[in-house]
Amino acid sequence: MGQKRACDACYKRKIYCDAPTADAQCNWCDHHSLTCTFNRVRGKRKLKKAK
Repeated sequence: MGQKRACDACYKRKIYCDAPTADAQCNWCDHHSLTCTFNRVRGKRKLKKAK
């Protein structure tokens, strides 16, 4: 099971996203009549080089 992710709008505003699944709409997007999207791509972490 993966980690829960915030939708794009909640991530941009740094607020809690209560969307139960990626298919459902969160309350914040619903209240502001926005489409609740999960299009943001996660960047891969870079490994630190050993000294």
